[in-house]
Amino acid sequence: MLVWDAVSCAPDLSVISIFKGKALSQFEFTIGYLEKRLNLLVQKLKTEDFNQQVLDEKLDIELAIKSLKFNVEYGISVSDTVKVLPSHTEQNYGEWFEYRIMNDHETDDVNKWTKVKDSKGLCITASPGDLLVIKSV
Repeated sequence: MLVWDAVSCAPDLSVISIFKGKALSQFEFTIGYLEKRLNLLVQKLKTEDFNQQVLDEKLDIELAIKSLKFNVEYGISVSDTVKVLPSHTEQNYGEWFEYRIMNDHETDDVNKWTKVKDSKGLCITASPGDLLVIKSV
């Protein structure tokens, strides 16, 4: 859980100046703000007696930054939809299976379908419980 004291919640204009003059991509301001707060917490941990609350906040902020950067890297937006692939028990397919990602080439003829491959030529598969992100238009 993030814990902010009244002083740290005040807007920090130096963070805004980092991005002055360029368009902000999604989360850039927030990542910059969290990184600045993280640096303050690291300094606090180095110079003061051990404080579990400060350490917990540091760990929470590191996780938040990592999550936001992941979203930026993969272009995941809060307007996207996330679906969980059903488990084998939900599909009645026995003990174990995997999903194969196919390109149907806009035809119902399964003989014309091809497996989708990654840049190394390996077939892309998914397992029950994996997440499918559906991009918003």
